[in-house]
Amino acid sequence: MQGQLRLVDYMCGIFPQFASRKGVKKAFKNGRIYLNGSPVEGIRYARVGDMISLIRLLPERVYQRNLQIVFEDDYLAVIIKPAGLSVSGNTFQTIARALPYNLLPGVAIDALDNPIPVHRLDAQTSGLLVLAKSSVAATILGRLFESRQIYKTYMALVAGTPPDRGEFHADVEGRNASTTYEKVSSVRSLQNGTLSLLRLTPRAERTHQLRIHLALAGHPILGDSLYGKKGNVLTGKGLFLCAVGLMFAHPVFPEREIKLEIPLPRKFTSRMEKEERRWRKYRE
Repeated sequence: MQGQLRLVDYMCGIFPQFASRKGVKKAFKNGRIYLNGSPVEGIRYARVGDMISLIRLLPERVYQRNLQIVFEDDYLAVIIKPAGLSVSGNTFQTIARALPYNLLPGVAIDALDNPIPVHRLDAQTSGLLVLAKSSVAATILGRLFESRQIYKTYMALVAGTPPDRGEFHADVEGRNASTTYEKVSSVRSLQNGTLSLLRLTPRAERTHQLRIHLALAGHPILGDSLYGKKGNVLTGKGLFLCAVGLMFAHPVFPEREIKLEIPLPRKFTSRMEKEERRWRKYRE
């Protein structure tokens, strides 16, 4: 047996779908690897003349919900995540389960069985979400996020009137995090005195970073039931936070810059108009 490789090691250089040995071991565990037409374990040795097959793993159930696609090619896609829908998880109604219903099958040599989200947005947050359709794209996009080379812009409607621009600094999850902001506009509000529309750019994005930073600064996001103040959660309106902008280099063709921006959701401008009308009605 000297000089031979076990299948689990041999497969790392055969199928480009697997970027690591861990991925190969998972494929064996899920019964996706066939040797000469039959399922096989990774401890078997590869021999000359063996036929090794990879079986595509289809999702058990697909969530048939239409999603708005703003960019798609053979390697990645970007969609607009609706507010109130989780990116992934143990429940059936998630973005991950809806992707096969909305996106074209990958045709790259290292195409994934199903597209996968490469970052997260809170269930209550809406906006741009990046998805990988190939193994290489998933790996590189993950590295770009980790090295902060994917630039994201959010819009939030917050209580009060912060200065025209500034930066928040506060540890999140025990790690340093900062967020720069610019005030776009403000309206008068009976409940909050004023409501302000902010453009936010997180420099290191941690879980709930924007929500925590704004709450600590005394300007919680409207609709934030976790960090906001009592009375600022509107029935059926959700959280007023949306990821509106993305900019990054294409993971497979880095000379191509992907720059995307979506309009502010209507519920933001509608709420500001209603707050201003109510203030005028009862104060003037």
